[in-house]
Amino acid sequence: MKRALTVLAIFLMTVAFIGCPKQQKRTAQGEMDTPQHHVEMANRAIHNDDWEGANREFQLAIGLDPKFVPALIGEALYLAHAGKKDDAEKMKMRAWDAANNDEKKYEYFLGTIRYYAYIGGKNWISKSEDAFNEAKKIKSDDERLYFFMGWAYKEAQMYSQAEPMYKKVIEMNGTLREDADKDWQFLQKIVRARPGSPAAARIALVKAITKADVAALFVQEMHLPALWKKRGIKKWETPSFQTPGESARAGEGPIMPTDIANHPLRADIEECLKLGIRGLETAPDGKFYPDKQITRAEYAVMLEDILIKVLNEPGLATRYTGEANSQFHDMRTDHWAYNAAVVVMNRQIMPADMEGNFHPADSVSGVDALLVIRQMMDYLKI
Repeated sequence: MKRALTVLAIFLMTVAFIGCPKQQKRTAQGEMDTPQHHVEMANRAIHNDDWEGANREFQLAIGLDPKFVPALIGEALYLAHAGKKDDAEKMKMRAWDAANNDEKKYEYFLGTIRYYAYIGGKNWISKSEDAFNEAKKIKSDDERLYFFMGWAYKEAQMYSQAEPMYKKVIEMNGTLREDADKDWQFLQKIVRARPGSPAAARIALVKAITKADVAALFVQEMHLPALWKKRGIKKWETPSFQTPGESARAGEGPIMPTDIANHPLRADIEECLKLGIRGLETAPDGKFYPDKQITRAEYAVMLEDILIKVLNEPGLATRYTGEANSQFHDMRTDHWAYNAAVVVMNRQIMPADMEGNFHPADSVSGVDALLVIRQMMDYLKI
């Protein structure tokens, strides 16, 4: 029996060994095919929000050197961003196991500053701070250290803590100075925008707002439902969610879209639909398209409609229609949003640029959307 068990164990070990061959290192193809170069390209891809490109570069680096810490912790960062928490944690531990000297440990701690922002969880920013402090003990003159910690504070909406980090990078006058200056100016805009709700604080960080984001900002930041009530503006009354067919049969109320049932901002969207704001209606196909990005032209039309309703000035809708000469270099007077663009520009709510261009097709960042709302509220004395 013992002999049989021994033979069986040897057989199983042999099968396991054959079935799980050791990963082979690949051979470099040219002078630029180095782990360091691929990590640099990966970080550039992350900067451009190209995470799949970053993953490809990290994998190429790991193929050349399976223990290259910057690539391992970078791959952990990619996995955390992708929501693969278990795989991310395993890759992070693999990076730590490979960090057998101070230089490698520094790269590990540098990467984990950003890692915790993507992995999330309770008090993640404290873990990023711990990683920052450990890295600083090893090396304190690297601009990346302060730039990444500033970014982490920004993601945590801790703007007063982020500001000195970015200032430090600017003072160091290295390759990240321009990026740090852009982020620092961005922080100043957020402070001026004064997001007052958790949703607005989150939206302030997005590069391009969606239709759902606008609904949340109008409800939670401008408090339009309360303003409608205060000004006596007609509001649709819909007792509960209705399908397009049910709304049509009832003959009253807005058509509730079919694609918002599981959306996190559903309540804000439904409130906005009741307000009847132009540009925030349900589409003819019964959908709201909550994740559709909003252009400056579309945002201007929504703001114009709010002004018309709050000020009770229906003539605003056509005040600048048919002008002989356009007030913008990049919009003709027959553009569908021209009148709205002039309305919001003349009231210093949503200005054109220094060259007189409105940029109607451009997306609207979250912080710019908030700044416009602040201008709108000042104009309406809300």
